[in-house]
Amino acid sequence: MKLILCEGDSWTSGDIINPELELSGKEHPNVNDSSNDDYRLPKVWPHKLGKRLGIDIVNKSVAGSSNDGIVRRTMREVKELLSDYKAEDLFVIVGWSSPERKDFYYTGEWESWETMYPIPNYQPIPDKDIDTFYQIYREKFWNEQEYVERYIQQNLLLHYFLKEHNINHLFFDAFYETRGDGGLFNSLNIDDVIIKSGYETKSHYELIKYFSEVKKDFCLEESFRNVILNNYGDLFGGDSHPNEEAHDIWSEYMFNKLEGKL
Repeated sequence: MKLILCEGDSWTSGDIINPELELSGKEHPNVNDSSNDDYRLPKVWPHKLGKRLGIDIVNKSVAGSSNDGIVRRTMREVKELLSDYKAEDLFVIVGWSSPERKDFYYTGEWESWETMYPIPNYQPIPDKDIDTFYQIYREKFWNEQEYVERYIQQNLLLHYFLKEHNINHLFFDAFYETRGDGGLFNSLNIDDVIIKSGYETKSHYELIKYFSEVKKDFCLEESFRNVILNNYGDLFGGDSHPNEEAHDIWSEYMFNKLEGKL
């Protein structure tokens, strides 16, 4: 094993900003700003894990990312890495974000992927049209059943993409508990989800049952957040992101989980 690619949101990229660093002259510096990398990256779990393993780490995570973005970036990055590495020399770790987040491609005053959060007034909206669209989407189209199925699809799509390219991998939930006791598949009754969605056909039910079984091969049962909270207490900052101590603990946890997989 020569390189580990890590993808995720701020729980993998690190929501840590150098307090002495003025980024682009902004009052509120952007954690994703590259000028913050030298301060931020050594303090987060991927690079701490790399030091424990003695393996190079590439951390392409983006704070604020959706799972849509994580899937897009991972597939693109794997293709690029395969031009320089053999499949057996690569390992991919994905820390899923909240399945509620959803991406849309905006083609107004600019063109880019924009991530929508289901929480009203959670994010600053720089464009009136985007704000109006988000409000309508939240009121008329967003629902738990949709993001449950989308989350399953994202897991299976990326799993089979990596499997097709013979790349070993491991997925986990960063802060949104979707597996294990109290997880998504227990807090949301899947039978109810199917019925309410109009997906009461046997094929959809079997897909969900299938995912519940196959995920055991490539998904951790506990989320980053719950491992820390349930065993070490509140090691999170005022914005509910893990501090450096939590990142260090998670890197050790991942080190142990990767035993025999590399």
